[in-house]
Amino acid sequence: MSGRKAEESHLVMLYKSLVLSVVDYALPMIDIRQNLMGKLERLQNACARTITGCPRSTPVHVLQYLVGVPSITTRQKLAQATITCKALQESRHGLRGVISNELTTLQSAQQNTPGLPHPRPRNRKAELLRRLRRKS
Repeated sequence: MSGRKAEESHLVMLYKSLVLSVVDYALPMIDIRQNLMGKLERLQNACARTITGCPRSTPVHVLQYLVGVPSITTRQKLAQATITCKALQESRHGLRGVISNELTTLQSAQQNTPGLPHPRPRNRKAELLRRLRRKS
């Protein structure tokens, strides 16, 4: 069994270095259509099944855990969040102006949208105390 573990760790390393490096290269910057994202997810799932030797009935989240990689969608969102944070931290970053403009647009649209008032944040401890007082 220890020989299988060593082989599995080598396969994971190969998958991460050869497949995920190519997928991750442009992932944060492009808008992938849903059907293409599905194909990438299926490719990752097939690779995970090959690496682990698990049958097709194994749930995807278990395969991702065993191989140690999140879904492609999660990887994309994480990469986009990372780039956004870097752009906002560095004053000379090329994307800083674009992100700042988008944030301003979103904030003004949110302020101009009529809707329900925002609920007050709840203080759970105070709420529990009130409930206990009512019962006694």
